[in-house]
Amino acid sequence: MDEFLNWLNWLINQAYIYIPAVLAFITAIGIPSIVQLAKIFKSAKLYLTQTSVLLKKLNESLYIITKLVDFTTSQIDSEIAFYETLIKTTYNKKQKMIFVSRIEFLKLQKETANRLTIQSIDIDSITPKKKIKVRIKQEAPSESE
Repeated sequence: MDEFLNWLNWLINQAYIYIPAVLAFITAIGIPSIVQLAKIFKSAKLYLTQTSVLLKKLNESLYIITKLVDFTTSQIDSEIAFYETLIKTTYNKKQKMIFVSRIEFLKLQKETANRLTIQSIDIDSITPKKKIKVRIKQEAPSESE
């Protein structure tokens, strides 16, 4: 135990050498790098917040589009049902041909409307697969300097 206390006493006596060196290192290298890291984290947090807000707004828009597609397909389905009943009650062949072509056109419109449905987008699905390289261009010194 005496050896440990003697060693600790020696370290404390040598502190006038170590403490200024540690403080000089922290102030010269540590503090500026900590400040830069804080700035980077602040800007990254800002970008992530903006991205999440944009994704929320985009998902709200996609929800409205999905509701519009559902409404359109239900209207097309009711119109197809109407023309099918007209085909059953009509005896004129030319009118039946017109109704059949109208039903085919409505079915194509229904397929087109169903292609508009998009699932909601989450932040994991938009992460890049490759690393993004960022280059910072240094301004050339002006001729007056």
